[in-house]
Amino acid sequence: MPVEVIPFGAQHVFNYFAKQGYHPAWRLTDDGAKYRTDEKNFIIDLKVGEIADPKALAEDLIHTVGVVEHGLFLNRVDQVIVGRQDGPEVLDVN
Repeated sequence: MPVEVIPFGAQHVFNYFAKQGYHPAWRLTDDGAKYRTDEKNFIIDLKVGEIADPKALAEDLIHTVGVVEHGLFLNRVDQVIVGRQDGPEVLDVN
């Protein structure tokens, strides 16, 4: 799951995510540099597996100093389309 963070203090945020057990990894460019967004921020990708309480995780992430946005888009859609090897799967989230 992507998390956009401001450059100042980004390593501190990365370390916090590691202590929380979120298994962070910097998103890198093809040449190995930290990827920059259009706003010149970094992306930290989290490998959190199945999320038991997405609302609690979203609150933890968005209230972490330095986090701009995260990839949990809660309460925004009624359906999610997931690409599978055997074709798309449509999930109703209501």
